Amino acid sequence: MAIKFETNIPVNLVFPYGDFREISSRYGQQFAYSVDLAGQRDKLFATPGLHHKLQEAGLRAGSVFTITKIEIEGNRKDWRIEGEEAPAPVAVVQQEKAQPNGKAGSNGHT
Repeated sequence: MAIKFETNIPVNLVFPYGDFREISSRYGQQFAYSVDLAGQRDKLFATPGLHHKLQEAGLRAGSVFTITKIEIEGNRKDWRIEGEEAPAPVAVVQQEKAQPNGKAGSNGHT
C-alpha cells in the first residue's frame, strides 16, 4: 500500500534508507521511497515537488520527517516538511595495531 496524504493532516515518516527510485507512471514522473509509518514498512510515491523538498531538507538514511500537504493561495497544494535530517554517518576510525616493540605505528619506528 502507498502513503496517501490528506490536506492539512501531518504524517510522520521514517526514511530507513534515504534513497529513492525514479519511475514514470500514468500519473507522470514520480519518486518511490521506502518509508516506515507507525512501525510498518510502506511506500511513498513523491511528486517532483515533494521529492525536491525532501532533497532540500537533507534526506538520508534514518531521516524522520513530518510531511503535511497544505493548501495555498488559489486552491493549489504544496508541501510542508518538518523534522531533522539524520545525523551524518560516523566515520569508523581504525586503531593502529601495536607493534611487537609495544609502540604503535606502521613500521615500529618512532
